[in-house]
Amino acid sequence: MRPRLAILVAICGPFLAYGATEQGPVTLYADQVQGLGSGHWTASGDVEVLYGDRRVYADTVHYDQARDEIIAQGHVRMVSPGLLTAAPQATIHLQANQGIVVQPRYLLPAQNGHGHAAQGQELAKGVYRLNEACYTTCEGARPAWELWTSRLDLNQNSGEVTTYNTRIDALGIPVFWLPRFSFPLERHSGFLTPSFGNSTINGFSLGVP
Repeated sequence: MRPRLAILVAICGPFLAYGATEQGPVTLYADQVQGLGSGHWTASGDVEVLYGDRRVYADTVHYDQARDEIIAQGHVRMVSPGLLTAAPQATIHLQANQGIVVQPRYLLPAQNGHGHAAQGQELAKGVYRLNEACYTTCEGARPAWELWTSRLDLNQNSGEVTTYNTRIDALGIPVFWLPRFSFPLERHSGFLTPSFGNSTINGFSLGVP
């Protein structure tokens, strides 16, 4: 069993940290932890942070008790319900379920939706915003279709994705540009092409197979 360090209550062992959020306790595992004073800690070496139903892995994690914030750096991997993310750096406000991720690559396992972005934000639990992002459910270096968008809003609670200023590529060739675009997260089995629609209320829509 890995050593751990107690963070929010008191340092009670060299490598165990406990805290608490509205979702329950926060536990931090690391090879080394250094207390910097005034409620600041730095953990390094195969760091793992567990809080609620989420996990964060990184080379280094800085924890600020007053802000209830962690800054994870180096080979960052985040695991949350229905979403896996990898990035070089992430800042996470634990109780608020909010955060900013630099250059994330992401995967929605249930839908096989995946892509990357210049920046990702978690606005609330299950509500994400990706800036300068791409998205597809296809595999390979040249996907059958792919979205490139200046902004992608992913709402796991409503099961909908909305994009803005979106280019749709088919086999690497641009075929559409849409100012606003929405589609459901639900994905069906088998190979099907996306279906398109238009609404005076919601704008263009896409059914993703």
